[in-house]
Amino acid sequence: MKRLISALLLIGLTMCTAAAQTPKDKGNANTDISLELVDLDPPSGSTLMAGEPINIRFKYKYARPNLELPVWAKILDEKYNSTYQGSVDFMQPGSGIVERFVFLSEPGTVKNITLVVKDNDHRQIYARDVKVNYKYVRNPRAEAKKNDGKGSRIVAVRFNPASPAVLKIGATVKATLDYAIFNADGLDMSIEPISTCNLTYSGMTGPRRGVGKIEKTFSIGEPCTIKKVKVEMINAASQHVFEQIIDVNFEFVK
Repeated sequence: MKRLISALLLIGLTMCTAAAQTPKDKGNANTDISLELVDLDPPSGSTLMAGEPINIRFKYKYARPNLELPVWAKILDEKYNSTYQGSVDFMQPGSGIVERFVFLSEPGTVKNITLVVKDNDHRQIYARDVKVNYKYVRNPRAEAKKNDGKGSRIVAVRFNPASPAVLKIGATVKATLDYAIFNADGLDMSIEPISTCNLTYSGMTGPRRGVGKIEKTFSIGEPCTIKKVKVEMINAASQHVFEQIIDVNFEFVK
């Protein structure tokens, strides 16, 4: 746990039972997914500094659809800036336990965490609300580092397949980001299509340091043409220290 906080600080978890929560299921007839809270770390009711993660661990069970499925824990309250972990592993048909983290990057309150599952076409097929009560306060150490990493850059982005391209719905576009990072804590990176279409893209995977490359992906779940993508670098204080808009032409068709 200390390693997780250290790795996330300053963007920087005993037990809370599902019975203490009042989750709400939102599924559809095409799935029999069920999610059950195992624990929250730190427990609901805690006061945290901005950027400190809430770890949520939950059981899953399903047979339909007979596919591996991504799952996220999200704070959907748009009053505050929040960050959630990408689906770094997938649920498998059957049962298991998954862990995700979320946090506010500014002072505020968290009253609800939503567990979200999507299918291979990136359509939401299940969601469950977990009622919580967290208070986030200022994080002076993070604020002191808000400019940490400025001057770092993503120096090149290469797509596979290369743009322009016509792709089937659900196909994955891989993007290799060459980076040069000039701070000790490192920076996280993301790539996001600029579109209102149904999509998924690589989220936070942890900070990188020095000079190197990282692979990120995105995929579109409906007929759509992507003309622009955004690449970003984010420091440990959850500040965006580099952003670039890249022109592309990816057409997703049936």
